[in-house]
Amino acid sequence: MQDLSQKDFSDFIKNGLLKDFPYFSDYIKTKDDILTIEYPSQQKTATFWITTQDLEITIGFDNSEGNCSWHTHMSLFGAYEPVDELKTSIELIKNIFNGIEILVFESDSIIYLTKNPDEEIANAENNQILEFKKWTEI
Repeated sequence: MQDLSQKDFSDFIKNGLLKDFPYFSDYIKTKDDILTIEYPSQQKTATFWITTQDLEITIGFDNSEGNCSWHTHMSLFGAYEPVDELKTSIELIKNIFNGIEILVFESDSIIYLTKNPDEEIANAENNQILEFKKWTEI
């Protein structure tokens, strides 16, 4: 599946994501063959996004002002091929939406994800105030 064009990669990812998240279809944008999905939180305080720019899946969050507050690449999870990136991204999205991955906030911005808030509190720097929320709470 290597050597896909940007369009073919974006189409493959879009079709795969829509099988598990059909409601994403209302939030799809395509420009220059790059797929972007921008899915707002229930309270409209953040936007979850996915893009296929540069032939890789990137997932992140924008704050209410539209500025990126956190993102990650599927390669950081060991996924380098389109099939693996799709599988990894679906698992991560489900974990975020189902509250398994907790959003860690500092100064009202999402700074990363965790499955263990207690560990994050124990490792927080002095004067660092962290807040933990599930996707359904923002």
